[in-house]
This record gives sequence, C-alpha cells and structure tokens, in this order.
Amino acid sequence: MPATSPADWLSAFPEGEREAARVTHARMRTIEFVPATQAHIDAMVGHLRAGDVDELGAIGLTDRQALELGLARSIEAWTAVSAGVPMGMYGIGADSILADEGNPWLLTTCWTVPHWIVFAKALREATDRYKRMFPRLTGITDARYKPAIRLLTWLGFTIGPGDCIVPFTWSRWGAQ
Repeated sequence: MPATSPADWLSAFPEGEREAARVTHARMRTIEFVPATQAHIDAMVGHLRAGDVDELGAIGLTDRQALELGLARSIEAWTAVSAGVPMGMYGIGADSILADEGNPWLLTTCWTVPHWIVFAKALREATDRYKRMFPRLTGITDARYKPAIRLLTWLGFTIGPGDCIVPFTWSRWGAQ
C-alpha cells in the first residue's frame, strides 16, 4: 500500500530512528533551505545515512563523489540546514535546461531523521516544481533502501523492478 503521508513511510525506518523523528517533530525545529555549496558537502561527508551510503556503494560512488557530482550537474541544488548543520542535499539535474527529462537526486545525513516530516514536505514542494519544469523525471535508487522507496512513492514516482539498483520515474503522460 502506497504511503499517503510522511508519517506513513516513517514506519520503514528502524524503531530508534522513528522515535527520534517523532520526538523532534513534536518540537518542530526550524529548517532552512539554502543554495547548496561545497562547504555543505564538506560538512556532510562521513555523515550520510547508512542507506544512502549503501546505495552509493552499489553504483560505485563515495559520499563526496556523489554530493559533488550532484551539485556540479544540477540546475538547482539545495541544502536543508538546522542550527547551522547541513542535514540533507537535493537538486535536479538535466543534460541541458532545454531537456525534456530532469534527474532529481537526494542525499541525507543522520541529522535529517529528527526533521524528516518537515524535510519531506519541502521535498514534495521541490518535486512539484520539478514536475512543472520537466515533462519527465527519472533517477535510480536502491530497492533495499525502504525509506527511499516509500518517499519516492509518496512523491508520485513509479519504482521499476529489480533487487538492487532500480529506476524511478514520473511522467506528465502517465506510465511509460
């Protein structure tokens, strides 16, 4: 059953992370979304969530390589910051601004979990903007990374078949 709210897909997190997210969400700490920078990358390296690290390992990238590649190839890239700490970075890349296909990406740190519901709502707004920018969005994720699969489903993506690295897609024209 697809997740219908950020709280629904929190159930895919390990219990300890789920509880931390619930407790902190009750306090509603402030998150600021700022243009991504190399300094954010430097602060995030070594702190990505285990699922992100496993996903990157499956495609042959380190955390630094993936963050730098994401930033370099993006039309726009944002960092979620709370209390001065970069918690996650996301963006949209494309072969050109005139391309009809965008490639959204997201990498999160262990510090994202307590802010996950607020972060997810911001991702939905960004994804909606990307859907207006491009008629088709595509990317890849690790099928074993259940929180990512549930988030992508909640954001409106279709997840392709497979056991490891799988495609995710959205199209203005429906399934393709």
